[in-house]
Amino acid sequence: MCSGAAASSGAAASLIVGAALMASIALGCDLDPGPGPAGRGTVREKPAALGSESTPSSAARAPELPPVPSGAHRTRVERVTDGDTVVLSGLGSSRLIGIDTPEVFGGAECYGSEASAFAKRSLPPGSSVRYVYGRERTDRYDRDLVYLWLV
Repeated sequence: MCSGAAASSGAAASLIVGAALMASIALGCDLDPGPGPAGRGTVREKPAALGSESTPSSAARAPELPPVPSGAHRTRVERVTDGDTVVLSGLGSSRLIGIDTPEVFGGAECYGSEASAFAKRSLPPGSSVRYVYGRERTDRYDRDLVYLWLV
């Protein structure tokens, strides 16, 4: 159960968790070691347009989305288990590399349900996705470890 102080800032924390989850899914951010699409915890930025009059500051530019690797496999989302785990057709339970959200099962943590709801909105059943396996193929719970791209 969340404390009153933590619960009162629920809207702000929900936005932060949601923004971090969406950015990680869209950008393929990799905070775990391994050959991720954006490298170790890096986010590549979109270069300034050629011939532009002014170059925006680094903080103002939109990050460049990493390309989907040519060897990525196609599949569909069957369902979202929680904020960082999805069930993919042909794979089963798959842990999204680079995303770590609060728990919703067992010892439920503050904002876990918000992270799960955001993932369910972002990855509805039937969504077409591409994936590649991480350096390690499975985790200790026998979930596939994958980088995921929406297509």
